[in-house]
Amino acid sequence: MRRCCIKRKRNGPETDDEEQSQEEGGPPAPVHARVASLHFGHKPPPEERLRPSGGNHFAAFGGGRFGARRQQDAINFGISLASNFSPGTDLRGFVAMEKLDGVRATWEVARDPPCFRTRRGNELTPPPSMLALLPRDLRLDGELWLGRGRFEQTWAAVQRPQEATWSEVKFMVFDAPGARGGFEERLETARERLGRGGAFAEATSDRVQVVGTRACEDVTTKEALLEHVCQRGGEGLILRRASSRFVAGHSPDLFKCKRWLDAEAKVLKYRAKGKDSLRCQALDSGVTFDLTWNRSTAPPPPGSIVSFAYQLGLQGGPRFPKFLRERPDLEGMLERTGC
Repeated sequence: MRRCCIKRKRNGPETDDEEQSQEEGGPPAPVHARVASLHFGHKPPPEERLRPSGGNHFAAFGGGRFGARRQQDAINFGISLASNFSPGTDLRGFVAMEKLDGVRATWEVARDPPCFRTRRGNELTPPPSMLALLPRDLRLDGELWLGRGRFEQTWAAVQRPQEATWSEVKFMVFDAPGARGGFEERLETARERLGRGGAFAEATSDRVQVVGTRACEDVTTKEALLEHVCQRGGEGLILRRASSRFVAGHSPDLFKCKRWLDAEAKVLKYRAKGKDSLRCQALDSGVTFDLTWNRSTAPPPPGSIVSFAYQLGLQGGPRFPKFLRERPDLEGMLERTGC
């Protein structure tokens, strides 16, 4: 039986630190470092097995330079990041909202003139019709959104400040970092300024609106709300402690919850023999794997960034990876991280 080894990009300092800590009797190497050296088909010891679903997989299939760059960008640009939901998390005091698949953007009122800024720091100028709907004294966080499953169209639409391309784009507000108080207080401030918005998992026709929330204080409610969103073609849930203060970067009070995990990868090459596939390398972990390409359109060229969904295998690699979309909004990060 042929064995396939998971490849992981490692650099000198990380390897040296891990080996030194073990030789000197220090703490063991991180989970993702141990898992990456295992083989498919080889059952790991009980203490090193990973749950195939659930849990915070940032350590198991994440981190690295790309993850560090993402965290640093979030701190620099003042945006919050959600961690993967971990089973056993106490949900008392939490609320849920739909996780949207649009272009993440903050409304920056301190800029002259005010503009949207993406999570990578790129500035987007909306046309006058949308500018007229936005406040000049309240910083907002949200998603530029055309609807479920339309990320690529949204990204293309917002590249130019033209009325025609922005005509259907909505700004879905899910936080107001410029307001005082906990999360629900900040959202209420946004509602007072912008209007009530839709109910949970329901968007209105308004071009600027506040995303609807629902109390979610136990796992049973979480699963019911997640099923409600997924049946309508949504990605999943964002879970947030109602009383939490705004924190740039990762927060212990902010989680994302989906049926499938997702991550980003760089396309290495296209394989046309047998089953068409893309050979990819995960940006966070360096793991290489194949993505089946069964679309009628031309595949993304080598060097492109794509998002993919996956389940976590016992050995840490992506199980059943599925292509989601191309990510032109992330390609600039490769030069800054050296990936």
